[in-house]
Amino acid sequence: MDNCRVVVFACIVFFWPLSQNAQELPQIIHSQPKQEGASGQAWGITQDNNGVMWFARNSGLYAWDSAETQRYPLPDGQIVRCVAIDKKNRIYVGGYGAFGYWDVTPKGGLRYHALSQSTELQSIGTEEIWHIITLPQGVVFQSFSKIFYYDYQTVTEITPPGVILFGIRFGEDVLFPVLDKGIYRWSPRMDFDILPQTEQLAGQRIAGMVPMGEGWLVATEQSGIWYYEKGNLRQWQNDIAVGIQINKLSLMKNGMLAVGTIQEGVYLLNHEGTTVYHLNQKTGLANNTILSLFEDRQGNLWVGLDKGIDLVVLSSPLLFFSRKENSLGTVYTGAFYDETLYVGTNQGLFTARRKEEKHHSIWYLAAKGRYGRWM
Repeated sequence: MDNCRVVVFACIVFFWPLSQNAQELPQIIHSQPKQEGASGQAWGITQDNNGVMWFARNSGLYAWDSAETQRYPLPDGQIVRCVAIDKKNRIYVGGYGAFGYWDVTPKGGLRYHALSQSTELQSIGTEEIWHIITLPQGVVFQSFSKIFYYDYQTVTEITPPGVILFGIRFGEDVLFPVLDKGIYRWSPRMDFDILPQTEQLAGQRIAGMVPMGEGWLVATEQSGIWYYEKGNLRQWQNDIAVGIQINKLSLMKNGMLAVGTIQEGVYLLNHEGTTVYHLNQKTGLANNTILSLFEDRQGNLWVGLDKGIDLVVLSSPLLFFSRKENSLGTVYTGAFYDETLYVGTNQGLFTARRKEEKHHSIWYLAAKGRYGRWM
């Protein structure tokens, strides 16, 4: 009888099934410039024509080309709130009371052109540029109350019909959410024109818009995601719970929708609104507050955080299981038996059932508390 008790106790201690909610996820790489002051918020991310990544940070603009990191501060040391690249490979930036661009000199260095200082407009001194949109015929710098349009010759100040949130390019035009009014269409050749039925969104803070099908997905901060098509507006059903604060939205080339939130990390949804991956601190992100999202040429997702930058490697067929709480420990061995994966570690024996994927996957083992799957 005593021996039986010992066997049962050993099984309880050393045989721990993995959570039913466990996910195999893409690899997450923490990308942090080593320069002093580079560990704060990442407000904007983009990639230039040469493949160099650019980051708008608290302490300046950072360039990263996989070999080294360079910092380019604004003339007065302002926080760089946004960054964008045009077809001429000019790097546009904006901050408090300042906007302009860097271009390449004949000797290969970068030279800054302070567009905000070359204009006689007085209002720029009290405005903070939070967003930049490049158009075929010019560049839009926007604060929440002003638009400064640069046609590659001069800068013109434009007053919108209300407080504007981040606009999005729509062909040669721009769609601007206007707080308490709706969504307006604007271009350098036409005035502001409200889109029919978007008045229903008055009072909602719109966090992002992306095209989908014949219409647009419109994400609000607190009231979920809506679908707008040909004057019709309806709620878009998805897995993100009501009350989660959405902050950023990005449609990826593979069809997935990346949704950045405040305090809940990143959701990657398919076109039906079903969660494919939910990335947060428990599953590998450095932080749960998302300030920017960008898809690079390889199809990977760069995530600007409240503290740091993470790279989600979506271009690789490898998926990982990894968790910070109750770690698997160091993985030593594994085997499939009866449609179940058994993983042996220095913390015990773990199992994962993947019946539907058994014949379509190659499982492999990795150190530091995770196993992986080749899709």
